Amino acid sequence: MKILLINPTIDGAGELYHPGLASLATYLNYQTPHQARVLDFVYHEWEWKSYLRRKLETIQPGLIGITSTTPKMPSILQIAREIKSIGHYPIILGGHHASLESEKTLANPDVDYIAIGESEFYLEELMNHLEDGKSIEGVAGIWGKENGNIIRNPLGKLPTHEQLDAMPDSDWDLWEDIDHMIYTTGYIPMMAVRGCAYNCTFCSSPVLKKRLEGTGPFVRGRSPEICARECMNQYNKYKKRGLRWLFFYDLNFLINRKWLIDFCKEYIRLGMHKKLPFSVYSRLDHLTDEKVSWIKKAGCIQIRVGIESGNEMVRNKYFDKELTNQDIHDGIKILHRHKVPSLGYFIVGAPGETKETILQTFDFARSLQLSRAAFFMFKPLAHTQATKTLEDFEAQIDYNAMGQSQSFYGGVVVQLKGIPSWKLLYWYKKNLFRSGFRIMFRQINHLGPAPWLINFVHYLIRGKLRRAKLFNICMNYVAFGGQNFRY
Repeated sequence: MKILLINPTIDGAGELYHPGLASLATYLNYQTPHQARVLDFVYHEWEWKSYLRRKLETIQPGLIGITSTTPKMPSILQIAREIKSIGHYPIILGGHHASLESEKTLANPDVDYIAIGESEFYLEELMNHLEDGKSIEGVAGIWGKENGNIIRNPLGKLPTHEQLDAMPDSDWDLWEDIDHMIYTTGYIPMMAVRGCAYNCTFCSSPVLKKRLEGTGPFVRGRSPEICARECMNQYNKYKKRGLRWLFFYDLNFLINRKWLIDFCKEYIRLGMHKKLPFSVYSRLDHLTDEKVSWIKKAGCIQIRVGIESGNEMVRNKYFDKELTNQDIHDGIKILHRHKVPSLGYFIVGAPGETKETILQTFDFARSLQLSRAAFFMFKPLAHTQATKTLEDFEAQIDYNAMGQSQSFYGGVVVQLKGIPSWKLLYWYKKNLFRSGFRIMFRQINHLGPAPWLINFVHYLIRGKLRRAKLFNICMNYVAFGGQNFRY
């Protein structure tokens, strides 16, 4: 059976890549009798309906899967409606939103099935049943509609460490526009460990952990040696196509000391530390001199850290980050000692925030001497604790009622008491542009004005040929085009 897996990027946000779809499609193609293709609208947003129709007519899939997150649900349901207007294609939704808001998701008339949890194995079994004309009853991890009835199967098991090790390397050639994506960013994603042990209230991960309780360990990793070898394989595959670095999506790359050192040793043994640098995410309280020393030797050119708020009460009472100001300063000092570039993530506009806490976040970000700072607007996700606190502030968010998907890069969806939306957006954009201009001036100083401008013109022309939005082109050039991982 053929399946078309869709990344619902029709809102012009310019969000590239999707590691979950890559893993799912690769597994189905290489370890099952089924065939998977990936459809991403990121460079086809302006013609998405005709592009979708052409792909459906060419591929003729027996099943269509769409990955789902809460802020993207208006786009997802719009795509589902368009698919149903073209033909009688069965549609399954997976991802965090479908896993957490299961009843409401399946109640939509254009949704036939949902997958709950990590669905490589569930989807394979569902496709086996559909191909054989059998009932879906008993297919763990899958809910669906059948003969007017709702079938709610029990949860399936999460893939184990051994099963993750047996997964094939992600095949990014399943993306039609992969060469331009690599040109735009210089990287491809990597994933070594799935799941997170922490309980940040703005994140879907702790809610999903409760939803999947009893299905196996939530935090599971691949062997460090296998992970390092995939990095080498991806380098050999894409080095002549513009690959310059790797972006690890793991939420806590430095949490396990032994795993980290074993990975670094293998990466160095393979000679990859001289060929392919990488960026990782870590909590600041996971940093030690030993860990940072090892990861820098292995070729790490950036450590991304979640700080979230400059106000300790917002960070720890509202966001449950369990991270003090002292933890933050201590972690940043370690990065400075080893001269490792840093990227700090911040969220503004959460329920209960005030003018003082928001401006404190922007001031705190500037005071930390980070290499770069990235700001995101708070977006409520299904059933997260931060979303539940909206009720305490008499606020309700319904993305479908708003009529359009929301990006984490701007857009006010939570009305804060005493702060007009336009003012919050002004503060956000002012600091976003200030951070961007700071990075841009560092690039110009490093490359020189003429080379920087020439590179930007090439970047702009290639982006416009793909009909990318000017704002997205400029953002991506400042973020990736200058290869600006400098301490």
